[in-house]
Amino acid sequence: MDLFAGLQRVMLSAGFRGDLHSTLLLYGLVLARLAAAISLSPFLGGQSVPMRMRLGLAAVITAILVPSMAPAGSVTAIDAVALLAKEILLGSLIGFLAQAVFYGIEMAGALVDTQRGMNQITLYTPQLPGPASVLGLLQVQAAIALFFTFDGHLYFVRALADSFTAIPAAKFPAMAAGGLALAELVLRVSAQLFVVAIRLAAPVLLALFLLDVCFGLFNRVAAQIPIHSENQTVKALVSLVILVLIMPILAGQLREYPQVLFRQITDLVAGFR
Repeated sequence: MDLFAGLQRVMLSAGFRGDLHSTLLLYGLVLARLAAAISLSPFLGGQSVPMRMRLGLAAVITAILVPSMAPAGSVTAIDAVALLAKEILLGSLIGFLAQAVFYGIEMAGALVDTQRGMNQITLYTPQLPGPASVLGLLQVQAAIALFFTFDGHLYFVRALADSFTAIPAAKFPAMAAGGLALAELVLRVSAQLFVVAIRLAAPVLLALFLLDVCFGLFNRVAAQIPIHSENQTVKALVSLVILVLIMPILAGQLREYPQVLFRQITDLVAGFR
């Protein structure tokens, strides 16, 4: 209590005339949503970014946003816990939307590695929880670099800031649609993972299939020639060459994704109204 009184005196000396309880509650709620979303986003969070930096970034954005928000009213302890849970849930869902396309890109690399017989090697992906194949990790890193090139992180931060206008941190959502719109959005984004994966992996998978057919026909024509030992080497080389050639497809996939992510977050927030 003495610590709070001392903090209040410091704030008063700095010119603060508002309710310190409401301000701290609002700051904590906003920080909870931002910290959850930033920690789960592959391009701003992940294990590759230290926890202090993630929390520091969330705290800086919170300090910028809170002065423009309406102060939180008096709430009970139970309401404060419920509001905090709501903010963590909403931030986690926004982080899931940010992860979606990158999971699809990683899935495309895993499909190619499975087809070319090199799925035994898995590497840890710091931006996405869990292991990934070699090509999956390579494509995720390239996608994150392209995402920054297209200012995707700025669209993401703007969508986070706009979410507080649609759903204030210190108020409970109405959920007028009963959660159906929210469930439909999550299902649509989940299905989009497979669309992205197949679109990126299809050229390589088709080339590897035709290569297997050629090796099979050659084996039927000249069975005495041992060509199976060269099968994996040729498939690995061909897959890498085609991946380099289809890099513009990956860039085109990500060029419009910042705007798509912005709309998805807007739809997610609308589902909570």
